[in-house]
Amino acid sequence: MSGGRDTVSVCIIAQDCEHIIRRCLDSCTWADEIVFVDGGSTDATIDIAREYSSVIYERPFDYDAHQHNYAIARANSDWTFVLDSDEVIPPELAEEVHQLIGSSPPSYNVYKVPRKLIDHGRWLRCCGTYPDYQVRFFCTGHFVYALDRVHPRGILKEPCGLLHNAILHYSFDDLADHIDRINRWSTMSALDYYHQGKRPSGLYLFVRFWVTFWHEYVLRSGIRDGIAGLMYSVVRAAESFTKYAKVWEMANGTSAMDLEGELARKRAADRDLLADERQPDLLRAAADDAAER
Repeated sequence: MSGGRDTVSVCIIAQDCEHIIRRCLDSCTWADEIVFVDGGSTDATIDIAREYSSVIYERPFDYDAHQHNYAIARANSDWTFVLDSDEVIPPELAEEVHQLIGSSPPSYNVYKVPRKLIDHGRWLRCCGTYPDYQVRFFCTGHFVYALDRVHPRGILKEPCGLLHNAILHYSFDDLADHIDRINRWSTMSALDYYHQGKRPSGLYLFVRFWVTFWHEYVLRSGIRDGIAGLMYSVVRAAESFTKYAKVWEMANGTSAMDLEGELARKRAADRDLLADERQPDLLRAAADDAAER
């Protein structure tokens, strides 16, 4: 990798999050550029973003992966850091990034970053929530997200390194917010699973809840996080059960969703993103990955 790659763009996607977005943006002021993609906010989110950046795009929200890929394609720096609106880059992580790109040269083009889940005002240390390594920092042009509906996977074409300091992830405000989110997330995941041909049985639904709870609360030591660990483990089990129960509904014709319409909407969103020629090779890799699945 050639020298001189000493600038960083932080790419953020957001929608209707005026109550948390300033916390996120405040943590990014060290970057050379903030690329902000708004999904159609009806509150003050985009007005707050304009206080921090002039590189702002408005793109109607369809799926997380599509929004992230759209933002990544518009980064103008040598390196890109991907951040969600409910996340924060603490000073020690920003300093680690600066030290890394100041070396000559860094060992990798792509880096995974750990995350700390902040739940009810404290770090949830167990339940498998840490270190939760994810690709978030990379040499611009070396990474893209798969075109999943929710919780998109990264497409890695080369070895990656690890950063030591963690992103702070304020994933939900309270239990009610967490339950609202898993209802949305489980629907998106269920659509992906249904169109991939997965067909769970009733027995699988029953077992899935208890296996997930046991895995989070006992095997991943959620019990050590007290009441917060118990609530997190139960909600995670409910999310897993709900996801597969929705797949069962779709497969048995009892879902109220327009499944063919949803599939057509997803394919249209994929085509729309692939029409963006800012990073055609990476986007083609995402499309090839989707086709393989």
